[in-house]
Amino acid sequence: MPKVAAPVRRNMLERTDDGDGLASGSTHTILTAADLRYDYGQVDQASREGVIAAALDIRIHAARAKDSMIKIGLKLSSVKGLLPHGQFGDWCATEFEMSQKTAERMMRAAEVFGSKIDTVSILSDSAMYLLSGPAVAEATREEIVIEAQATGKSPTKARVQAVIKAQTLPAARTLTLDETIAVIWRLLKHGCAGEQRPEKLKNILATRTKPENYRHVCTGDVTLDAAVFDRAWHTVEAELDGRMAHNARLATQKAPAPTTISLTFALLGDEAERKAQYDWFKGLEQTTLGVYMQALYQTNGELV
Repeated sequence: MPKVAAPVRRNMLERTDDGDGLASGSTHTILTAADLRYDYGQVDQASREGVIAAALDIRIHAARAKDSMIKIGLKLSSVKGLLPHGQFGDWCATEFEMSQKTAERMMRAAEVFGSKIDTVSILSDSAMYLLSGPAVAEATREEIVIEAQATGKSPTKARVQAVIKAQTLPAARTLTLDETIAVIWRLLKHGCAGEQRPEKLKNILATRTKPENYRHVCTGDVTLDAAVFDRAWHTVEAELDGRMAHNARLATQKAPAPTTISLTFALLGDEAERKAQYDWFKGLEQTTLGVYMQALYQTNGELV
């Protein structure tokens, strides 16, 4: 069934004889059936007019409540500066059974939306409180207000929280080439269980070829750029290939032949004496002292 129109109502914030409305000269918004969102064609004809009238009146009183909340916030702000330090919370609790936290939320809402009655009328209380937070950027508030005006209704609390979070979180920093290389080595170190052979490390590297394989070893709010990661990955691969080639060269090199000290000298004296000298010297050749003694002689057999 088509949506049934209702008669045009009075300005929902205008003072009237029967009390329906809120005194305010700051707006001239007219509340009509077009402002209602429910499909009243679903209500039987006999009850339809009464339901529509009740909906309009409830909307009027809801707007009155928001306006009153803003005015309360403004009054609280003016009184806080008049009370001795530390007594504002006690005054709120004693006089109104209101916590200081609630009072501060009303004061922030009044500060942000006090001159924007039209905006207040379209936002829910929770959206208004969230958007009046001290850390919320003005651009965030504008985005939510524009969205509310476009849809004709207040965004949900979850939606407002999501927009605030998205616009207040700092952008993740992209790691440089050197930082990305360090991240790759960090993962290899944790994955090798103390093994340092380049062959083992390269086997691990071959199974970690995507940036997402390394996000868990990144620290802080950072991100890996795909192109930078590709360069870093191949840099580490080349380093491991170089280590493997170096180890292979060392394995194929022959050990150098041992060096010996050879010393010839002229033996002196007769044959028996020369033979005694020769036997004595040959007996020392295999000892440290013998090598040392050889070094003391010149080729003519004399001490240096």
